[in-house]
Amino acid sequence: MRHLLLALTALVLCPAVGWCQSTIYQINGKSFDLPTPTGFCLPDAKNSNDALFIKAKTALMANYGYTVAKIAARCDELKRRDNPVDLIIYYYYPDSTENQPPAQGSIQSQRKTICDDMRKETDASLSNVPDKVAETAKELHVNLSVSKVKSLGLLAEDSHACYSGILVTTKNAAGPYIANVDYFGTVIHGKKIWASLYSKYQNPSESQKSLLLLESIAADLEAKNPD
Repeated sequence: MRHLLLALTALVLCPAVGWCQSTIYQINGKSFDLPTPTGFCLPDAKNSNDALFIKAKTALMANYGYTVAKIAARCDELKRRDNPVDLIIYYYYPDSTENQPPAQGSIQSQRKTICDDMRKETDASLSNVPDKVAETAKELHVNLSVSKVKSLGLLAEDSHACYSGILVTTKNAAGPYIANVDYFGTVIHGKKIWASLYSKYQNPSESQKSLLLLESIAADLEAKNPD
C-alpha cells in the first residue's frame, strides 16, 4: 500500500509549524512548489550515504507504482549515521498519471473523489503489505519486516485535502517499533499529489499533533500552488 511503504523505513516527529525552504519540482509537466518543514533538509544525492537513503525510500514506492517527487528529513537525523534516519516527509504521485491530461471538474469535486477512495481503505486492503515489504527488503538487502498493519481510517477532511492514518508494527536494524503514519491526498493543478508524515507511536495526544502538522502542510502546499 503506497502510504505504508514510505513509513516502513521512516518516522516523523512533530516539528514546529513553519517552512524553511521551498523547492520547485516538475510533476507530469506541471510546476509544483513543495515546501519543506522548518528543521528539515534535503538529502544530497552526491553523498553516498544519502544516495543509499534515497534509493531505499524510492524503491519501496516504485514497487507500488508511485514516484517520489521529494524527500526531506530532519537535518540532525541526516547528519547522524549511527542509527537509521527516521524523521521524514515525502511528496509523491501515481505513475499512472504521468501522461494523463489534467483531470476535469472542480478541484473540490476531484478532491472528494480522492476522499471517497480513502474511505474504502481497510485492514483487509493492507493484508499483502508484509509480504510486499519482505520482497522489497530482500531486493535492497536491508533489515526490515512488518508483522501487523492497522488502518485508522479517514481521520479528517477539509478544503485542502483528506487525511488518513495507519499504525504499523515493524522492525528494522534499530529494533522493533510501532509507526504512526499520517498521509493526505489532494489535487493541485489538476494532478493528484500525496504526502506522508511519520512518527513513532507514543499516545493519542502526540498522534493528534502529527495530524495537525499534516493539515498545515496541506494548507501551505495549496497556498504555494494557486491555479
